[in-house]
Amino acid sequence: MLYNLVEEIFLSYYEQFEEKRIEIRFPEYENNRPILADRLMLMRFIQNRVKNVIRYAKSQAVISYGNEENYLVFSVKNDIKPDSKVVVEKVFMRFHTEYTSRTNTESSGLGLYLTKKLVEKMNGKIDAELDDNWFILKIHLPINRIPT
Repeated sequence: MLYNLVEEIFLSYYEQFEEKRIEIRFPEYENNRPILADRLMLMRFIQNRVKNVIRYAKSQAVISYGNEENYLVFSVKNDIKPDSKVVVEKVFMRFHTEYTSRTNTESSGLGLYLTKKLVEKMNGKIDAELDDNWFILKIHLPINRIPT
């Protein structure tokens, strides 16, 4: 299930979160809706989101789940550093990065672009928004409807 995979991957980066003093909040309940998704692709975009949280979060990230039409919505929001220059309209563009310094050579700008391509390949959709000092990424994955 998505919930277990998300928790497992986020917790595998526990030391990096501790080092950066980033608190991760998981939902109190498990949303075990079956989804139509490729496990390897899920792992790749969850890992990408974890790395973005480690790189850009100020102090916390919140994971949540919901339902919207025929989709399970997986959301990760993180507070952003005061000097962040997030341009939401460009986060899914190939090679776009948020430059916090001219010497930032560790990011390629492919992460969210590839994440979007992976999600679309699984018939999902992805969107990003900026709400005050929070960057929110929502991934909509199709719910597996079992015929009755």
